[in-house]
Amino acid sequence: MGQCKCLEAPKQLTIEGIPIQDSVDQEQDYQIQRILQPLKLYETLPLPSYYSSVAESYEDFSPEKNIPEDSVCTDFVVPNIEINQIPETTFCKNYPKSDKAFKLSGFIYKGQWKKFEPYGFGVFVYNDGTIYIGYSVNFNPHIYGKKLYPDGSEYEGEYLYGSHHGQGILKNKEMIFEGIWQSNVPVKGKEQWKDGTIFQGEYKEGKKCGFGIMKWKNGNQYEGMFQDDQFNGYGVYIFADGYIYEGDWLNSFMHGRGKLIYPNSSYFEGEFINDKQINGFQYSLNGLQQTVSQLSPDSTINERSYHKIDRPSIKTSYIEFKSVYG
Repeated sequence: MGQCKCLEAPKQLTIEGIPIQDSVDQEQDYQIQRILQPLKLYETLPLPSYYSSVAESYEDFSPEKNIPEDSVCTDFVVPNIEINQIPETTFCKNYPKSDKAFKLSGFIYKGQWKKFEPYGFGVFVYNDGTIYIGYSVNFNPHIYGKKLYPDGSEYEGEYLYGSHHGQGILKNKEMIFEGIWQSNVPVKGKEQWKDGTIFQGEYKEGKKCGFGIMKWKNGNQYEGMFQDDQFNGYGVYIFADGYIYEGDWLNSFMHGRGKLIYPNSSYFEGEFINDKQINGFQYSLNGLQQTVSQLSPDSTINERSYHKIDRPSIKTSYIEFKSVYG
């Protein structure tokens, strides 16, 4: 008689063959994040039901008959804006489209209508120079569209009643962000800055928070945990000159238990406070021989503290650029 499968022990998760036990160890948490939960940049939020629902018909409504004639803009020219993709949706397919542009409060509009308001696909040119092309509901960008701001910033992607929500790309003079948005703030994505800095990871309330990878043009790289736009928790920092630090961080400083590996494969392992080695052991290699010396707060060695770390605070979240929200 075969064994009842319901009595079988649950499969033991492992990292590189080592069983994962219940633990609050930050290094283990980091490894679980890194190996078991890799970043998925292009996952999307569930599509709302209106993507497939068919709207009621307003074929009997004509904006030309129901809006005063003096609202018509006879000299309006639709801006030549390239939009990468427009998702297929049936929510507005029965709404009429006017061939005329109308000047309303705060903007000029040309496109589809529902009763007395823009509704469906169309073009908005706002009084401040902002331009939006895409779907709209109740005067707000909705489902998908592209918005260009007077300062040169632009956003193209998914919207939910005026908010960036879903997959989208933001570009401005300093950087490009591509990823997932929720209620106008990033959830997960990739930043590419003009100076060569790259960040790919997770966010909370618009700030880098969770697992992420940050690279600088000079070759330095950090991979690990973030909180409030800073290195916080366990992480690995690789210096372009060959040094490697792996261990605990606090507000972007080496702080707590850690290991600093030198280019010659010697290393220090012990306690750090604000980037300084405080207490631990220095392991030096001399051919095949290894010597160990204890380092105390009063010790002095040549390779103590001293490496310029690129702090992430110089690259805070792009949502500080107010032009995102016009």
